[in-house]
Amino acid sequence: MVSDVLVAATTEAQDDVLDGYYQAAPSFSADLVVRITSDCPLIDPEIVGNVAGGFLDHQSRLDYAANTLASRNFPCGLNAEVMRFDALERARYLDKNSMWRNHDSPYWFKLNSGIEQKEVL
Repeated sequence: MVSDVLVAATTEAQDDVLDGYYQAAPSFSADLVVRITSDCPLIDPEIVGNVAGGFLDHQSRLDYAANTLASRNFPCGLNAEVMRFDALERARYLDKNSMWRNHDSPYWFKLNSGIEQKEVL
């Protein structure tokens, strides 16, 4: 599915994780961002592939996909998210809630933000 894998690790300020993800993407000219947090060190690559594949299957109409949106079908530590960089950029500029910025995901599913989302199981 992927011929070259580029990995960006950030040491963003702990109070603005959303900005850390935003800052990492331009160094790779990324159109899509796959989010795997440091508290998910044993993430199953197949789960990440399923979420990425679900996103790519519907990419013409999606901004964001995750395996833990509406339900919690996966245990903690197996979270995977895929988002368009332009949607991440919108979230960065529009989300002014400092508590939410500490975790980038709440913006996607707690606001009616115009972000097109899908849960991939």
